[in-house]
Amino acid sequence: MVTYGTNPGMGIPITSRVPSPADQADPGQRRALERALEYMDLQPGQVDPRPKGRRRLRGPAAPTVWISDLRLAASVLKDRRVADGVRLMVVPGSDEVKREAEREGLSEIFRRPARNGARPAARCASP
Repeated sequence: MVTYGTNPGMGIPITSRVPSPADQADPGQRRALERALEYMDLQPGQVDPRPKGRRRLRGPAAPTVWISDLRLAASVLKDRRVADGVRLMVVPGSDEVKREAEREGLSEIFRRPARNGARPAARCASP
């Protein structure tokens, strides 16, 4: 999934096209979509709305990232690399989650994809 707008409800499968405000029957939803697309600098019908060269936060907000979230993300990233020009940032929800991820070896899985010549991003933890 990838978001094309300004709230979690504005998401589509990564293979879908950005929706058009003209297809929205409700005037309020139409205007909200128009504003969102303008804010996100996207065009209706655009394929792959992921912006190039911009920072994006994917996943839950940092204070709610649990060890189970990190395990799942690590299972997806294992043996993969991050695309050129993309910086991977992993933000555990607490120091406890960070320590557990390190004990389980998840930190190494998150460091590995960043080794594509890009400078690794710093990790942080909520207090």
